[in-house]
Amino acid sequence: MLFATVLMKSKYIVAITILCLIPIISTCKKTDTTNKIDNKNKQHPIKTLIQENINNTTSTKKTVTNNKQNNNKTNIITNNNTQKEVKPVKDNKPFNPYPNPWWTKAKYYSPCFRYVNTVATQFVSVYGDEYPWWFNIGQLYAETGCRWEMSSSDGWGSVGPAQITPAFEGRFMRSLGLYHWETDFAQYFYGYARLMMRYLNETNKLCYTGPTIQKRMWAWFQVYNTGPGGVVNAAITRAGVCNHDIAWKHCHGRWICVWKTRSGCRQWRNACDINFKYSETIYNYGLKYKQPYKTDWLFW
Repeated sequence: MLFATVLMKSKYIVAITILCLIPIISTCKKTDTTNKIDNKNKQHPIKTLIQENINNTTSTKKTVTNNKQNNNKTNIITNNNTQKEVKPVKDNKPFNPYPNPWWTKAKYYSPCFRYVNTVATQFVSVYGDEYPWWFNIGQLYAETGCRWEMSSSDGWGSVGPAQITPAFEGRFMRSLGLYHWETDFAQYFYGYARLMMRYLNETNKLCYTGPTIQKRMWAWFQVYNTGPGGVVNAAITRAGVCNHDIAWKHCHGRWICVWKTRSGCRQWRNACDINFKYSETIYNYGLKYKQPYKTDWLFW
């Protein structure tokens, strides 16, 4: 009997212990499964850093592209606004020797542009408000490329961008009271304007444009290049008309040295070709600085 009672009691104890252990085992299984899932979701720390860097780079690229698009839009808007604000100068406006900052683009990077204000002021003071001074800028370009420091290439010791020769024009400059014209900027260009007036009076009379004293400028500039006794006045007289192309056909020039050194002449050219191409260079380059106002002066 005792054995039977002990067995019965032990069964009850086992049953009770099993009932008590069931929820503990189930919670343990759940924690194991959750730990396994967490371990699966977890990555290696280096892999996570790489992924974060990739995400950061993609986000920065997106922001950069968005900023570029916004900047392009703003630039287009500002450019359109600036183009709308610019207004051209009318022909009726009085002469202004100082050009507007929007007036030209590439000319500001030319060495000739530094002489624009001085040449315009000096020539307008001598010849009047309607004088086309931009052709004298072309003359400086034809002579030296607008370089003040250029040494004389003709062997006569000519000075400055207009290549004024002291041996020939020095006395005339001193008669105007310009004793420092070879080094002084203002004296040089005032003397240059007055010197051009002297050559204007020595141009062939067939080049008068009418009752006024103004002459066709191409012949005037070529007289400056060769002198009054040069090929151009003789060619105009031989042609009987002040026409550039016709006078060129009637020109008879000798071969002259255009590049003289101590060892001798390095380059020879025909005087007619030099002189008649000289005015073409002046005209083509001077138009780059043309001001939008009417003038009675004729070039051709």
